[in-house]
Order: sequence, then C-alpha cells, then structure tokens
Amino acid sequence: MNFQGKHDVGELSLPNMFRFMEQIVQGNPKYQEALQGDERFQALLENYGKNLQQSVSQEQNKMIGRIGVQPVNQQ
Repeated sequence: MNFQGKHDVGELSLPNMFRFMEQIVQGNPKYQEALQGDERFQALLENYGKNLQQSVSQEQNKMIGRIGVQPVNQQ
C-alpha cells in the first residue's frame, strides 16, 4: 500500500490481475485443497474473481463510451 492508501500493483492491469489470480490458484496445491474442502473460501475466491471481471468490463465500457465503438484490439 502506498502513502495515499492505494494498493500499488505495479505493472498489473485489471485483465492481468484476473489471469494472475487464476494462475496462482491453478498452480498452488494448497489453494486447490482449500477450494475442495472450504465452501466459504470457494465462495470468497469466486466473488473476488467476479469483482475483477466486472472491473475489466467497466474499463472496456468506459473506452466504448468515449469512442462510440469497441476498439479493434478488444474484439
């Protein structure tokens, strides 16, 4: 966390944060084990993923609203 109270994620954009979360969960046996046995952890992680995905959609919609069409590199 930086001095302004914001989290510094460095070079991670929202889509990259979503992919990074997926890689961590898929590559870590402890996460896999926790997802199998802990319904609360599973629900929390699923909710976090949905929140990240919504943030990605909002960023894309912001760009579409500015220029009127979906940018070519996002199709």
